Amino acid sequence: MPLDAPRPTRLRPRPAGRSSLWLRPFTYTLRLLTLGLGLGVLGGTLLSFWLGSDAKKVGGLTVAASNQPLTWESFFWPSAVSGETGETALMPLMERPAGLDEVVALKTEMTPLKQQLLPLLTRNKSINGYLFVADLDTGEYLNLGGDQPVPAASTIKVPILIAFFQEVDQGRVRLDEKLVMRKDLIAGGSGEMQFQAPGTVYTALETATLMNVISDNTATNMLIERLGGFEALNQRFREWGLEHTVIRNVLPDLKGTNTVSPQDMVHLMALVEKGELLSRRSRDWVLQIMSDTRTRTLLPQGLGAGARIAHKTGDIGFIIGDVGLIDAANGQRYLMTMFVRRPYDDPQGSELLRQVSRLTYAYLTQPRPAAAPPSAPTTP
Repeated sequence: MPLDAPRPTRLRPRPAGRSSLWLRPFTYTLRLLTLGLGLGVLGGTLLSFWLGSDAKKVGGLTVAASNQPLTWESFFWPSAVSGETGETALMPLMERPAGLDEVVALKTEMTPLKQQLLPLLTRNKSINGYLFVADLDTGEYLNLGGDQPVPAASTIKVPILIAFFQEVDQGRVRLDEKLVMRKDLIAGGSGEMQFQAPGTVYTALETATLMNVISDNTATNMLIERLGGFEALNQRFREWGLEHTVIRNVLPDLKGTNTVSPQDMVHLMALVEKGELLSRRSRDWVLQIMSDTRTRTLLPQGLGAGARIAHKTGDIGFIIGDVGLIDAANGQRYLMTMFVRRPYDDPQGSELLRQVSRLTYAYLTQPRPAAAPPSAPTTP
């Protein structure tokens, strides 16, 4: 190249100005927002396609009780709409609760226990026992007249309590809601609310607690009305799969027109224990309230040291009963419901129930042979 020829200009990178450096973060932010919006639209489209524009069910669960389509919020936090209020629900409503054999996976009958109990149950012809037991760990069960309807007495308060907390889960009842004790709802028999003046105000939680802990009949009548009356509750019981659980009269129902069956009560407690009917929070409330039941003269008397029970008793003189979820000291968990029909206030009826509870606990907590370890494969 001649010495006097012009040299090519070398291109040098232009230093970034302040304006471009200032804009760069906004450019990245805009790109991220665009990407996020695109993914959101795509995800929403796919979810809408899967659920359907007017879908109300996910996996067989009803997650909305209105005609509104599902939203992201209602999918991840199901909402139940009562009228125009639109409260948030903690637990989806079940379309068809599982049957007892599905919930507990009933497998084999407790034949040795049956052989122990039959002589006791047939010893006195004037005293008749009705029993259903289900071991939640092994699937063993025992049904001795447990599928027959019997007068419920105060055990009818168990399904009412569960219906109450189901309404709480659906946002239709608040625990701190104020309930007024009306004169026409005051009932004699068990309970302390009857001694208060009409117009006394209780919270809904106080009312539900008194209904079960001290078996308050006035509290029960207040909740029956708050939950829609006999037919609304009976319809709910049928939806749960309970065959013989029916409310026909306000409490105290001394004639025994309200009915349950031991199998119904075991089925119901299994649904609660497995989380089929209630949110975890409401299930905890139910089991705590039932654990605080003050009358402990029946099933609890047959349990060993260290055992715990959530239960509800019933007694209208000619029939007594107890519905319980028992945690044995060895960790075994089982459900047991027993009723005894007897001559009015005959103490032999109570003693029979305690004996059956004692034998059942002993049977279910006896040492079981350990499962044999798998044998090692033999080499040829």
